[in-house]
Amino acid sequence: ALVRSLESAARYNPNDVVRPAAILWTDHDAQWQAIIPQLRRLMPQLLTFGEYEPDRRTGPAIWLRSVVDHALEQHKIPDGKTPIIYLPGASRQELRAVQECPDPLKPLVELQYRGVCWTRKNGKDWSVEAFLVAEEGGLGLDVARDAATRRSMLGALAELATTSVERLRGRHLEAEDFDKLFSDDPAKDLLLWLSNVEAASSRFKNSNVEAASSRFKNSNVEAASSRFRNTRQDDASALGWNSGRWRAFKSRCMADLKFDPDEDGELVAAELLGKQEGPWRSVWERFAESPALYPGVPELLGKAMPRELFVEPSSWPQSNEKEEAVLRKALLELETKTPSAARDQILALEKAHGMRRNWVWAKLDLAPLADALAHLAVLAARTSSKLGGASVADMAKRYVDADWEIDTAALAAMAAVKSSADAQALSKALNNIYRPWLESAAEHLQGLAEKEPLPGHDGQTMDDVLVESGGMILFVDGLRYDVSQSLAARMRAKGWSVTMSTRWAGLPTVTATAKPAVSPVAEGIKGLSLGEDFLPAAADAEKPLTTDRFRQLLSAAGYQYVRADETGDPSGRAWTEDGELDKLGHSLQGKLAGRIEGQVDLLLERIESLLDAGWREIRVVTDHGWLWLPGGLPTVDLPKYLTASRWTRCAAIKGGSKVEVPTVRWYWNEHERVAVAPGIACFGAGNEYAHGGL
Repeated sequence: ALVRSLESAARYNPNDVVRPAAILWTDHDAQWQAIIPQLRRLMPQLLTFGEYEPDRRTGPAIWLRSVVDHALEQHKIPDGKTPIIYLPGASRQELRAVQECPDPLKPLVELQYRGVCWTRKNGKDWSVEAFLVAEEGGLGLDVARDAATRRSMLGALAELATTSVERLRGRHLEAEDFDKLFSDDPAKDLLLWLSNVEAASSRFKNSNVEAASSRFKNSNVEAASSRFRNTRQDDASALGWNSGRWRAFKSRCMADLKFDPDEDGELVAAELLGKQEGPWRSVWERFAESPALYPGVPELLGKAMPRELFVEPSSWPQSNEKEEAVLRKALLELETKTPSAARDQILALEKAHGMRRNWVWAKLDLAPLADALAHLAVLAARTSSKLGGASVADMAKRYVDADWEIDTAALAAMAAVKSSADAQALSKALNNIYRPWLESAAEHLQGLAEKEPLPGHDGQTMDDVLVESGGMILFVDGLRYDVSQSLAARMRAKGWSVTMSTRWAGLPTVTATAKPAVSPVAEGIKGLSLGEDFLPAAADAEKPLTTDRFRQLLSAAGYQYVRADETGDPSGRAWTEDGELDKLGHSLQGKLAGRIEGQVDLLLERIESLLDAGWREIRVVTDHGWLWLPGGLPTVDLPKYLTASRWTRCAAIKGGSKVEVPTVRWYWNEHERVAVAPGIACFGAGNEYAHGGL
């Protein structure tokens, strides 16, 4: 939980700021210092202010600055990770007061402007107690506030750090509860010992010794040389154990597990752990509860897998890797099957591989295809029925009531994988079962729209998008309906009152046309000639609706325009804009799926900041949806010489040219026609993300 909280501090809104250079973790009372060694194993980006000890990623301020700014070749921060600088004994207030800041800290002062600080909502340092009890940003635990409990809590911090949060929920925690964390817990001690990669691996470098005891003659574990038997105490020292605790640990292992850490060694323990027999079953369950806390254990399990014919497959990383490869091959082979056969095959694969989502390897993000398969199975079950309806209103209702979940499942399947090989396998599957459903839905909608006008088009009026005093309109470009459902669910989880409504987008479904249609100044906008960019005009001046003119209309209507880094005056009304869904879709194409959850998080944070600033109501509006299909949407030919401008799925027709694709009336002027691509096609190849058509 602490790792997640620290890393989430690096989230940023690209519309507002650049990526933070570092996360500053101030800790005036040095309360967290006891668990920094444990965190180092989990967070290679964690640096500590202190004496120069580069092997422990600790050093003075100028050294820390050099690492943050990539000036030291031998001390690299992993790609995609934001450096975290832990500052024991320093407070946020000291960094702010530059003149009074202690000299040793001064080289770090400017990082509070280039970076961010991991602090509570009120800007204060996170104490251990605050992190445990806070509902906002903390764990929301029920902890007594007396001095004895605080002492016990801090004294047990190292033990607390490797305790499942679920074990602590639903109880009133007092000093005795924290003191009990020190009592016998041989399972956790054994896992911590096994996970001490630094001490364990150094002994086996340049050696072909794989494991120890001769009582496992029928396994692939060979007997170890006696010269390694006296090095087990090194592990204890690395864990901060004294000789007394080591003896106690060894005694409990021998009594409870029939295992001698000195004589048998890590790989024998790993084999016994993986077999999950007898008392080792409870040790495995403890590992499976929070495997990320023991990063050295998976490597040992990989080395210790026995050669026996029948072993528990869920215990060994090789078994999971083999099953992932089998699943990847099966998904790639879907390309040659009919959609019906592919759906049946996916459901069969779900029966064979679905249980792997309960394996420990899924918790470690090592079973991405098994995770993706859950969403593919939803697609396989749901896409067997087409999105129909006797009218456009009926079709819209079916989508809003349930079928948006198909789009969600497609995005979630792709978001579950990271490697290009896995993405390719998912792309083949989606093209087989998701693409026909998309095509059928688009073609059916286009057929219905030829027979009856869409609401809001052909002279039909739409309700104005307005708010009362104390209300803010938040415009989000490309907040497709299924993504908005995810945002609404996150809002409801916070206890907010949320309502949703739908309307048809302006045609063509591009921002220039559709955004003004959902603004509170729509009545002050009209369409002149279509032009090349589908942009309407300000009605009073009959000039193109540039950004400046749009903001002038808002101001004249009594709406503040609030920038992304502002919160505005909640005593009035306002319009603001946020989110990068559409921008990311055009730049990332098929890879957009992996960024949607982060965009929803950022929108939620923005809305929360506006509510905290005093706004009583936030009305989130969007302009258009989009089509998304990894591997590429189909193409249709529309000669450039027939068009004044040609976008991905819509085009302005040149003069009186005749085009062989469907046309629709422009939302802002029914006398102007726009060419749109049929079905889910695009006017050009290579598009995995597109919008603009019907």
